[in-house]
Amino acid sequence: MTCLFLLRHGRALLPDEKRRFIGQTDLPLSPVGEEEALAAGHALEGIPFSRFLSSDLRRAARTSELVAPFVKASARLESSLREIDLGAWEGLEMGGVKREYPADYEARGRDFEGFRPPGGESFSDLANRALPFLLELASFPGNVLVVGHSGVFRVLLASVLGISIRQAFLVRQDTGGIHVLSGDAKGLAVERWNWKPAL
Repeated sequence: MTCLFLLRHGRALLPDEKRRFIGQTDLPLSPVGEEEALAAGHALEGIPFSRFLSSDLRRAARTSELVAPFVKASARLESSLREIDLGAWEGLEMGGVKREYPADYEARGRDFEGFRPPGGESFSDLANRALPFLLELASFPGNVLVVGHSGVFRVLLASVLGISIRQAFLVRQDTGGIHVLSGDAKGLAVERWNWKPAL
């Protein structure tokens, strides 16, 4: 049996406190994000991991570096675990997108899974890119630690739970939070939601 630990990276260093579309924009961790990563490392200490993988975006890779001494392993960086590519929307404020791309913003509301921002990916594209890799991990016995992103983990949760990706956005997923899934290649079950170790 496999036990997947899905650790969302620590909080990224944003230019301000405004809500923005951040996908593959390669931001570093903020000081709070570094603390979240260390707290996650403390919480995971002592768990034997047979595999440790991470997105290669800086906020995830740095989270992995900070966790590594606690789990006594180094992460293998994987580009397939990158967050969704939001194309022309990358870095834009949500309100700005509504003003600058009103037709696209409405189209996204009508087809959340299938809509692609200009030059970017849809959530269906993200699922096609990341899900085969994530589901393959369930074929390996033991504990597997994956450091990644909100969108990537939501497409996996949607698949496991048999819900839409839009519905998966109702699941709380904090930076530095951990989901735990168990099972095998035939199926996974959610054991723990958004476990957030105390700072």
